[in-house]
Amino acid sequence: MSRIDRTSTAAGVTLDFSALEDPISGAELREFKREVRARKVRHPARQVIRRGVTLLVVGTAVFFGAAMLIYLVELAVRRATTTGSPTIAIVLATATLVIAGLTGRYLARVFRRDVGLPRWKQRLRYSRFAEANGLRYTFRQDNPHESGIIFRHGESVSINDRFASAYPPLFEIGNVQWAGHPLHEGAFRERGYVKVRLDRVLPHLFLQSQSNARKSLRFSIPANFATSQRLPLEGDFDRFFSLYAPAGYGRDALYVLTPDLMALLIDRVPGCNVEIVDKWMYVYVPKPLELDTPAAWMQALEIVETVGQKATRQTSRYEDARWIATQGGGVSGRRLKRAVPYLGIALGVAYTLSAVLRALGYWSHH
Repeated sequence: MSRIDRTSTAAGVTLDFSALEDPISGAELREFKREVRARKVRHPARQVIRRGVTLLVVGTAVFFGAAMLIYLVELAVRRATTTGSPTIAIVLATATLVIAGLTGRYLARVFRRDVGLPRWKQRLRYSRFAEANGLRYTFRQDNPHESGIIFRHGESVSINDRFASAYPPLFEIGNVQWAGHPLHEGAFRERGYVKVRLDRVLPHLFLQSQSNARKSLRFSIPANFATSQRLPLEGDFDRFFSLYAPAGYGRDALYVLTPDLMALLIDRVPGCNVEIVDKWMYVYVPKPLELDTPAAWMQALEIVETVGQKATRQTSRYEDARWIATQGGGVSGRRLKRAVPYLGIALGVAYTLSAVLRALGYWSHH
């Protein structure tokens, strides 16, 4: 990164970036670590160890499940041929090596990213940057109490490097990370987000980018909302977005997410998903924000300035008569409902029953 010696202004916020490259001495870094421990902030290494144990437990469960299946097949082979085969020994040895390799690779990757010396220096620079610019900085928050769907997806959700404004316009910028399937190549998934405070309480709305939906699950946010809540969009916007709104809130959604706002999203922040929950708008960026660069900050603040302020103006006179009539108690009807995976459930039940019946039939003949 080149030397930063300038300030920039966006969304009414003037930022001084010089703290992102100031030199850090060993004594300063040790003092910062002591302050973190004094605040009783969970050390990242504990999270790494916990995730490593999770990977090991799940991997072991898969290992023994596969071993049992192979054992049953081996019994059948022995009965048919009256001689044993080395299949089970080879498979068990291979599975053991694979689990050990995945666990080691997982732990090494996470330690480099979350616990290494460069990462601690980055956190200290972020802390100084936030202090110099009147922002609140949290380097990590596990299991955050947020309403957005991305914060409730997967396991071991955490927010990394969260910056929040203390004065209007109220916004929050950071990266959210969650763990997918422990044995998946992309077990760690991370995306940037920008959160903007709105003036009115709104129903739950989700605008999914079609370009995002076509990508692999590693990079997309699987909304999994019931298709009955999807609304048709005017013109060519169906090519770019899928809009979801709770039953009975279709007109409200189109009032809030107008064609000019969607056009602004296409022009300024292509590939982003937008979610509105109550008084907050979440804009999910397709990849993590590199917050040690002015470019990432300008991108995030542009979202606050353009998309956030446009949505605030558009909803300044919005009122939900149904919500007011219930005195704020009718929250469930204002929330999107998740789709029920009936096909997956049916296939799982059918597979389980067939496996049980086959096992009972096998053992009844022995």
